[in-house]
Amino acid sequence: TPVFCFGYQGKFEGLFQLLGLPELLGSIDAAAKQRSELVAHVLALTRDGDSVKRKIADRLPDINTWSRRNLPL
Repeated sequence: TPVFCFGYQGKFEGLFQLLGLPELLGSIDAAAKQRSELVAHVLALTRDGDSVKRKIADRLPDINTWSRRNLPL
């Protein structure tokens, strides 16, 4: 299921960049100033859920490879 997050410590930014989905990350400051745009953006993302799922599925093999390099078991 697609998600939409607000970044607050730099962690989400990196994760969403790895997934190739920076559009799923919002700014709290921007949302406070532009509520109607935020609502429209989230609604558009819910309609495009299958595309988001495909992007995540496509990126997972690379992410798993990088994870194994960082944490050998």
